[in-house]
Amino acid sequence: AALRPLLACGAVRARTCAALLPALCAARARELLLLYARHVAADLDDEQLLMLLRLALRERHEKLARAKTAAKAAGGGAHSAEATEAEAEAAGWGALLDQLICAPRNDVFLLQALRWLSLPDGRLLLERLIPLLNCYSDEWRAAAGAPSMPQLVGWLNVLIDAHASQLLLHSAAHPLLRRLGQLARRHVHLCSNIKNLKGYLSQATHRGAQPVRTIPAYSVDVIAL
Repeated sequence: AALRPLLACGAVRARTCAALLPALCAARARELLLLYARHVAADLDDEQLLMLLRLALRERHEKLARAKTAAKAAGGGAHSAEATEAEAEAAGWGALLDQLICAPRNDVFLLQALRWLSLPDGRLLLERLIPLLNCYSDEWRAAAGAPSMPQLVGWLNVLIDAHASQLLLHSAAHPLLRRLGQLARRHVHLCSNIKNLKGYLSQATHRGAQPVRTIPAYSVDVIAL
């Protein structure tokens, strides 16, 4: 309980409290880790970022699998309390992932961290990033607290750059890569169509605008030499 106000007010720094993050990860203290990511994430080094990413990805995957198993065991379309609890926990770990994605980060630093991410964990990260990106294909705005499109595109660029050859050779990642390709083509098509509206929008925004200076009347002067 004493940690909550310290984390919330930004009194904790990753470099000065290096032992805190491993202890929180070992305890699976999701609520405190979310506060930690919200207020300290921009201060994390690559090793600490990797530690948080691995934990959040694996815990979310495990809770989703548990929810699926519990729902299947309930049968008949029923939704058991265990499945509901597991889904809520998975959503909590997903929120932690989103907070890490939202934190300001240098691409060079991020590339260095993601290179050490294992291929299974990289696929799990793709499974999180692509559905978030897909939200922008249906709505102009994502839910409050969700990563922005530039943040998602930045992470996807770095992740694919770090694991391009492995992802291409990993058959389980192929459906995700195909989905990402579809989203990219759709976005390019949308941008091309919007570009065609540039002239109309320019005309509409400048409609009725008055010149700053009065244009003088046209005149012709004849000079005899």
